[in-house]
Amino acid sequence: MKRIQLFEFEDLSWFPDVLRRCMTRMISVVHRWLKTDEKIAEILEAGLVQSGRRHVVDLCSGDGGPMIAVMKRLRESDRWEADSLNLTLTDLYPNQTTATRVENAGDPNVQYQRSSVDAAAQIPFAGECMRTMVCSFHHMPIPLAKRILQAAVDARDPILIYEISDNSAAPKLLWWVGLPINFVFGVVVAAFTRPMTLTQFFFSFVVPVLPVCFAWDGAVSNARTYTPDDLATLLEDVHGDYEWKIDRVDARPAKHLYLLGMPKRIT
Repeated sequence: MKRIQLFEFEDLSWFPDVLRRCMTRMISVVHRWLKTDEKIAEILEAGLVQSGRRHVVDLCSGDGGPMIAVMKRLRESDRWEADSLNLTLTDLYPNQTTATRVENAGDPNVQYQRSSVDAAAQIPFAGECMRTMVCSFHHMPIPLAKRILQAAVDARDPILIYEISDNSAAPKLLWWVGLPINFVFGVVVAAFTRPMTLTQFFFSFVVPVLPVCFAWDGAVSNARTYTPDDLATLLEDVHGDYEWKIDRVDARPAKHLYLLGMPKRIT
């Protein structure tokens, strides 16, 4: 595989949760700028129609990423009846601040699971939902990635894996050359991050820990992203009567990559 396993600060159990929350807010800004929700909505809608599922369980949600915007976009479509779609956000390290924000929004069709959810183990609404993972699958080492896919297959749940990077063509050297650029970009992203808490401001502009971590995690994310060939290799060890589609999405500044798994016989 071209993909290599390195660490990201967000993955580390000792990484302060307050900084993890700040970084996930920064990632949400990037998703808004890239209009990730538009791309995901198109693919997800096709999966929901084909499967008949109306409940989306997002795994490794962090700050929520683009999925609330994706659900809003889908629910505004003429295809769906009002309040027919539901979204449950989950994470191994649940963002309690985001959970409170989601609850305060008062949308009964969107919830954030406050307890820890392991994407490779029992998840809420297993066997009744469509699973999504947005810019999080690359965090998973090979054995865990296979278990996550197999867990979806065992439950007969459709699953959509979506990544905003595709490192299949880029030389490995570019992963590290881009570090200084990622740092500057991190400072810019931090300036547009809301809410701008005192912690967010201090660790972005006074002691720039967040841009440094953002730059490292950004470069490493690309290095860890499974290429289409890597995904095909993973699927060799995933057993079940499933159809798998690996494809790229035209986006700017780079192509996005996704894996869509659908059971051949929907239950």
